Amino acid sequence: MKYLQEVTDWGDHNVPNHIYYLNDDKTRMVGYIKAGTKALFKFKKPISIDLRGRKFVELKDRKVERDEVYFGKKEPDVKPSNAIEVQGSNGKVYLLTKNASGKYSCTCPGFTFRHTCKHSVGVK
Repeated sequence: MKYLQEVTDWGDHNVPNHIYYLNDDKTRMVGYIKAGTKALFKFKKPISIDLRGRKFVELKDRKVERDEVYFGKKEPDVKPSNAIEVQGSNGKVYLLTKNASGKYSCTCPGFTFRHTCKHSVGVK
C-alpha cells in the first residue's frame, strides 16, 4: 500500500490537501485522511482514482510502521496469550485471535479491509 499526500497548489481555490491510502500500483483508493484530522475513512471496497494533473509525495517513516504513523493503527507489542501466529502468502507473520464472543480477527491486510480472511476462515 502507498500513502500519498496531495501537494497540488490550487492557486486561488481553497482546497485542502488530504492523505490518500492507495494500492501499490496507485490505481485504487482504499481510504483517506481528511486534511487537518488524523481519522482514517476506509471505503468498503477500493475505488478508482485518477492522479493526472495532481501532485503527491509518498509518506514514509523508517522508524515505525506506516499504518501506525498515519492511521493510528498499532500492532500489538506483545503477543496476546490467545493469539495464533499464521504465515501469509507474502511470507509475513500475522496474529489470529479469538475474542470473548467466539469471533476471530487477524492482523493481515485482508481482514483489515474485508473483516474476513483465509486465516480466520481456515481456523473455523
